[in-house]
Amino acid sequence: MESEHNFPVHTLNEADAWSLFKNTAGTCVNYPDLQSIASDIAKKCGGMPLAIVAIAKALKNKEEYYVWKNALEELKNPSSESFERIMTKEVYTCIKFSYDSLDTDELKKIFLLCSHIGRTYDASIRDLFMYGLGLGFFNGSNTLENAQCKVEDLVKKLKDNSLLLDAPNETSESHSYNISDGERFAMHDVICDVARSIAREKGQVCPMTDDGISCSWAKKNILKNCNSITLHNIGELPKDLKPVGQLFWLLEITKNPLEPQTHQVNDGKKVNLIPSTSRR
Repeated sequence: MESEHNFPVHTLNEADAWSLFKNTAGTCVNYPDLQSIASDIAKKCGGMPLAIVAIAKALKNKEEYYVWKNALEELKNPSSESFERIMTKEVYTCIKFSYDSLDTDELKKIFLLCSHIGRTYDASIRDLFMYGLGLGFFNGSNTLENAQCKVEDLVKKLKDNSLLLDAPNETSESHSYNISDGERFAMHDVICDVARSIAREKGQVCPMTDDGISCSWAKKNILKNCNSITLHNIGELPKDLKPVGQLFWLLEITKNPLEPQTHQVNDGKKVNLIPSTSRR
């Protein structure tokens, strides 16, 4: 994944990694029956702080042995190796476990959506709200205000789990932010890669660009169960758009501003289009 803003990642030695894990996971790691397995889990994080913090928070104050044992087994047996960037298997499995440990499906859906709404360092809660609303994520909310509060709460929970970051304080001539920092959030590049990999694996979102339309679109197995497709920097909709499974949504066509619309595709089916709402 390409990004115009890089978050520094440093690898810790084993002692510092264990110290960070213990401080994050809580006093339960000192229990005699958990200390050894907790140490093994910390080692599986590959020394990467974001992976250590993510999985430690997922296990924080969990006192049941079987919870920790299951976590270690999951880290030993990752479910996917389709990474967009080179990363260790340990890092992927740690972040994937943190995702699997999220309390609700709603929180998981928002997490996956966060990785597809634009640049990882200037994404806004407003964008997330608009996309989630269009995708029907908040049908249980009685009012728009309730749905907005729901989004803000979900973003906070993802930050608490170290799956999202506070937006960096950045001033740039090339970027003009029209919303406050409190309404923006960021996602680490590595976590974003894992989230997109999970989304593809689950058939929820398939990202495409101008360079990748023809080859990616031909992979019918990818699109068969896909309900969302992100089109980044696309000048126009692909002419061979032909959904083969359930109807899906198109997100973020940014070269030419487009209004929300219903697009007729080759086989007569209709696809709902939601353009990006980001101010770039």
